[in-house]
Amino acid sequence: MHNIQHGLPMITERHNGTSKKSRQQQRLALIDGSKIITEALVRSGADVFVGYPITPSNLFYKYAGKRFSKFFAAPDEITVLQWMSGFSAAGRLPVTATAFPGLALMTETLNMAYMMELPMVLIVTQRLVPSTGSATTGAQGDLAFLSGIISGGYPIPIFCPASLEDCWNLANSSLQTAIKFRTPVVLLTSK
Repeated sequence: MHNIQHGLPMITERHNGTSKKSRQQQRLALIDGSKIITEALVRSGADVFVGYPITPSNLFYKYAGKRFSKFFAAPDEITVLQWMSGFSAAGRLPVTATAFPGLALMTETLNMAYMMELPMVLIVTQRLVPSTGSATTGAQGDLAFLSGIISGGYPIPIFCPASLEDCWNLANSSLQTAIKFRTPVVLLTSK
């Protein structure tokens, strides 16, 4: 039996017994934000995942292959956004997941999708630092890059989950914002 509690799915099992405690026992499972975001996007209406596996966003790629009705493995990051633009223009709601190096390669097509008003969601999984940075120095270069990613300085909607509950709720908000404002939306996560 599936219950929604605080916006998050919770699985419970019912057992026959006399005491209330024995009649309903919760079963816990280990889960990460990648799986929650993927599930929330599918349940919110996203229907196509186009991806190219890149660390640390490869868990999205793995989960998407199991959950999205249409899953496409692109040969590179540039092709990912080109295909997503085509799907969006055809009325689909595409999603991808990448990290900073992939986002850098997608920038030109992201600008085209923005100008064409194509709804889509890009999950950007931040690494500790940008791809060529030091492994021991923390940074959020992806956020700085995103603040000026659209030519002319136009803003792009960016959602940043800080908890597992945010993963569930902001995934839905990301897709709804993409649809309402006909724009690409970034869901910026942390490794």
